[in-house]
Amino acid sequence: MEQLLVDVGGRNLAVTMDGQGENTIVFLHGLTGHQYNFYHLVQLLKNNFKTVTVDLAGRGESDPSEKSSLQQHARDVKVLLEKLAIEEPILIGHSMGAFITSIIASEYPHIKGVVYLDGACKVDPVLSAALQPSLSRLQKMYDTKKQYLQEMQQLYALLGITWTEEIEKAVLYEVVETDGIWKSKMNVRNINEDLQGFADYNPKAIAEKVECPVLLVTATGNIGPLPALFAPHFFEDTKNYTKNIKTLVTPSNHYTMVGTHQPDMNQAVYDFVKLL
Repeated sequence: MEQLLVDVGGRNLAVTMDGQGENTIVFLHGLTGHQYNFYHLVQLLKNNFKTVTVDLAGRGESDPSEKSSLQQHARDVKVLLEKLAIEEPILIGHSMGAFITSIIASEYPHIKGVVYLDGACKVDPVLSAALQPSLSRLQKMYDTKKQYLQEMQQLYALLGITWTEEIEKAVLYEVVETDGIWKSKMNVRNINEDLQGFADYNPKAIAEKVECPVLLVTATGNIGPLPALFAPHFFEDTKNYTKNIKTLVTPSNHYTMVGTHQPDMNQAVYDFVKLL
């Protein structure tokens, strides 16, 4: 395993490289996520693939953008691929990462294949309301690390994610102590800019330009008392206008699809990327 900072134009992205194999898989996380959200998939895939997990701008240990957007993240990742000399990557994106993945695949001719994990679709105008449980932690301040962990345990229970040692490590990665106060290290301005930018995403226009094989995984499970984050009809343009697409439905929800071990889904992802 190798951890490094990669300059993508005056800003650094934090990256972890692991695994072995001829092909390289690059993982792109969701709106309020970071590179350690893909623990289960990385554990499965790293025996046969090189894996690259990334903190997108303003998350984890990566520097924030002056102005963030899905397109800016896509530009950052394309520079990252060039800097790491990854010529034909496989991209796996979850949530916002799936939107970014689709943009890259529509513009970059050397993508070997992509996996969209519940994203790259139309967006409901009330998306921000549905994301409030996840967003609420970002500006809160805590007196102790234990206090932060206790609140995150309650949040993860609400999202349906079982608390494990791996989850605790991922949660601790996103919190920092400054002058005796603990808070999320995520850049709230960048996250709000990204959230506002979802309204401009055009799935039909993007899908028509994607030439590589695509696996779209949609999550139908409820998120606590709330329905699935993206209703099935939001994926119609993505399905209808992507030239080479396979689809899979998982009963897990938008968060548990990566936050907990999903043997069937993960095996389907493995089978898909193995054939690329």
